[in-house]
Amino acid sequence: MTRDTASQTTLEQKVKSAKVKLGLVQDVDLRKYLPWNDGHQMHHFSFKKLSKEAPAELSALIERYILAVAAPQPMPSAPRSRRNSGNLNLSRGEIQRLITRLQNVGEEALLIEKLSSQIDSYASIKRELISSIRKDEANEVLFKKFAQKLATRRSQF
Repeated sequence: MTRDTASQTTLEQKVKSAKVKLGLVQDVDLRKYLPWNDGHQMHHFSFKKLSKEAPAELSALIERYILAVAAPQPMPSAPRSRRNSGNLNLSRGEIQRLITRLQNVGEEALLIEKLSSQIDSYASIKRELISSIRKDEANEVLFKKFAQKLATRRSQF
């Protein structure tokens, strides 16, 4: 038996006993109990890579953090990054109410355009415009939004 085969067999035994200890079904679920470089739980790609390329290292991690511990605890997951940390996080309904209130007051300012562009996609504006045309209603604001979305869409291609 070669060294790789022996370490793979040892890994399989440790994975099986760790799954039984934790009551898990899949091998990859063990990653939640194993720390990675940043102190958070191991990513499933890293788990799979280690199991193929460095089974001895993964076996040692399973032994240290799952089998040798009386009650293993899952590691915290890595925090998700927020792209627009400086912007307000408003729900779709909150944005709609804010737009409605501003329109009732008579404000047709840049704020309305900014807020409405966040929630209105090209497809939704197109649907609303077609619906209003079928009802024989003229909605100038909706037509302007559609024209703007169409222009930005064409400039992207």
